[in-house]
Formats: sequence, C-alpha cells, structure tokens
Amino acid sequence: MYTICFVCTGNTCRSPMAEALLAARIRSADLSGAVAVRSAGVAAWPGDPASSGAVREMQRRGLDISAHRSRKLTQYEIDSTDLLLALEPGHLSKVQGFAATEGKAYLLSEFAGGAGGVPDPYGGDEQDYADCANKIEQYIAAVWEKIRRVAGAGEDKTEREN
Repeated sequence: MYTICFVCTGNTCRSPMAEALLAARIRSADLSGAVAVRSAGVAAWPGDPASSGAVREMQRRGLDISAHRSRKLTQYEIDSTDLLLALEPGHLSKVQGFAATEGKAYLLSEFAGGAGGVPDPYGGDEQDYADCANKIEQYIAAVWEKIRRVAGAGEDKTEREN
C-alpha cells in the first residue's frame, strides 16, 4: 500500500481537507487497496477536531470530516509514509528536520508543478475555506497521474467511463 500524508500546522484545516479530497478521488478510482491517505500537523494538538469552517466546506462538497481528530507529525508517521506533501514552505522545512525524509517530502504546490503555499483559512470566512479547498483540489488534480503511477495503479474508473 502506497501511503501519502498531507502536512500543515495544526491538522485542523488544510491537511484534513486535502486528505478528504484525495481520499474521495482514491475511492472513486477504486484504488483504496493501493493508496492510503492521512494527515498530520507540525504543531498539532492531538485530538482536536477539524475546524468548523473546514467541516462545512467539505460538507458542501459531499465529504464528511466531522470525525477527524488532529495528529502531530512524528518520526513514526514519516517512517510509515511514502510521500509527505506539505502545504506551505515552513511545513516542509519542519518535515525535513526529521530523519529519513529525503526523496519523499515535497511542497504540494511544487509537486504539482507550481510554487508557493496554500494559504491558511483558519479564522477566516466561508470564502477563505472555499478558496483553500479549491487550491488544494487543483493541486491534487495536477498530481493525480503522478500518484497513480508511483502507486502502481492502472487507469481509473473515470477514464474507463469516458
């Protein structure tokens, strides 16, 4: 099983939304047996729920993250993950401060061929959360084929149906 972990600050907004968005794509492509996705935070307080703004934004997209509980990024998480995708440059720096991250830790935007970070919507309004989720979704779409390739997955259902 190829494992991906999204990393942000507190694991209550950006990384849980990224986890949910990629997990939905994995399910729709029937790749749940090949790819697993999770999330963690570099400064997370373990057990905190997803922010209400993130929960509402995911609900608008038909996804439920209400049961999400934050997890702190640990060496164990890094060791048990094949691909770490940080949501902003500061997160990537902290991830790279752990051992054994070479070749598997990237900034999500750069992995997708872009640059910069995904702005933190924490404390913002609904539009901030929608903008954040849209940006994450764009990056996930841009890396989807790369993820399928490295996970050894074949063509997905969407491609077969078209």
